[in-house]
Amino acid sequence: MSWEQTDEWPDGRTEGGAFRAAAEVIVATREAPTALDRFRVWWHSTPDHPFGAMPLRVVLTPNWIYVETRRGGRQRARVEQILGSRREAGRVIYAVADGDDLVLADRKGDALERALDERIGAKGEWRSDSAFIAVFLFGLAGLAAALGTTLSYRAEGLDRIGRDMWTAESALGLYAGLGGVLLVLLFITFFPQRYVADSVGLTSVRGLFGWVRTTIPVERVEGVRIGVITTSSKSGRFLHFHVELALRDPAKFLRVYAPSGVRPGQARARQETARQIGRRLARLYDVELRDQTGI
Repeated sequence: MSWEQTDEWPDGRTEGGAFRAAAEVIVATREAPTALDRFRVWWHSTPDHPFGAMPLRVVLTPNWIYVETRRGGRQRARVEQILGSRREAGRVIYAVADGDDLVLADRKGDALERALDERIGAKGEWRSDSAFIAVFLFGLAGLAAALGTTLSYRAEGLDRIGRDMWTAESALGLYAGLGGVLLVLLFITFFPQRYVADSVGLTSVRGLFGWVRTTIPVERVEGVRIGVITTSSKSGRFLHFHVELALRDPAKFLRVYAPSGVRPGQARARQETARQIGRRLARLYDVELRDQTGI
């Protein structure tokens, strides 16, 4: 693990004696978060980057980053173990190799953020396409139909249910309307799915509102692979290009780009798009790119 427990603190205060602290130059500090900082991090917290990962104090030295945790303990990690950063929803997340990421409220480039960003360097990001508009229109139409059914059966359905006529036509119509509303809400919670690749890792974002998120840490990515699959049908032959990330611990391939197939005469443009995405991901994660298209 990158984080290690410590009694030391760069300002000389320790839990076990004043002479145990490391004599290090302080590059930047951040004191206790404000109420607004706490709210922003709490409101946008996820299982991968929970509110509890937000430290109370942070001190950066040339070699170490020290944090005081919410439970009162102190931890530190080597600065070179900080692999990248991401800014989103009022937070800045610093990826720490083989350890919990450092989650801070984004203070628009204060001294600590500037120092860390200078050390890490900007690497950019890549976002996959998604059927956002199609899912939005489908969800809107489905919700309107389900709500219309619910309202049309509401009064009569409640009356029949109140008389213990649970299987009356109007009661069944009310059940169908309410069930339709729940199904549409469930659908737009998990669809569409898109990927965000940056120096923190690969994040899967699900739903119209992006409430369901999971992040694969950057240190798990060990390569990028571009491939093609050929299929045949009555309408002809099609080529399906795709881009995959090779992951470790556990080892597997995750497909992040897989559009519909194209005919061989249209393959060059689709192949070049896959290659551009593959090269961008390989540069972002500083890993090997394997092109297996063979065309």
